[in-house]
Amino acid sequence: MTGLQRPLFVVLIIGAMVAACASPVTVAQRALEERSAADIKKDNEIVIDVNQLMAKYETISVSTEIYEQRLIIYGLLDDKATYDAFRRDSEAIPGVAQLYWHVVFMTKEEQKAREGEMLGFSGGLQVKAVIEKGWLDTEGINSLNYRVAVGPLGEAYVLGRAFTAAERDKALGVVRSTSGVTNVVDYVQVRPKEGG
Repeated sequence: MTGLQRPLFVVLIIGAMVAACASPVTVAQRALEERSAADIKKDNEIVIDVNQLMAKYETISVSTEIYEQRLIIYGLLDDKATYDAFRRDSEAIPGVAQLYWHVVFMTKEEQKAREGEMLGFSGGLQVKAVIEKGWLDTEGINSLNYRVAVGPLGEAYVLGRAFTAAERDKALGVVRSTSGVTNVVDYVQVRPKEGG
């Protein structure tokens, strides 16, 4: 890591910690989810690789969500060369079972023209926090088995595992009814609880 990358990497880590603080789901709660420690470790290794790419390309307006090595990369980039190189390198990260690429390329001029539609980074975090709280507060949703990413135009990408189709529908219903969400993309897998 070069001298320029170190400070940026620190900013990315601090940003992730701030995002975690804004979220009603804590790191301790994540440890209780319905997955093995080995599976969670694999996800963490992938996230470290993505964070290194984010530092390399200085993509502070890009974020990730991951569950069972299924990775969502989302956000906004305004430089086409960075967008292309970051995507290429993201597709080469080892251990990723499925990459869902939802980074929007939009020039600064296009962003200005669509300013009224844009959530911004903090707006996206607020919508995400409302969704996660909705999952926690809704009976019948195993909220720790879900992740949500909210894109710059209010798109919600939902990732995770439901034990039943009814649970999946309920979880997606919370997302659809959240103010600020313009579209819901469903990446939830339905798989019954093992041994239950």
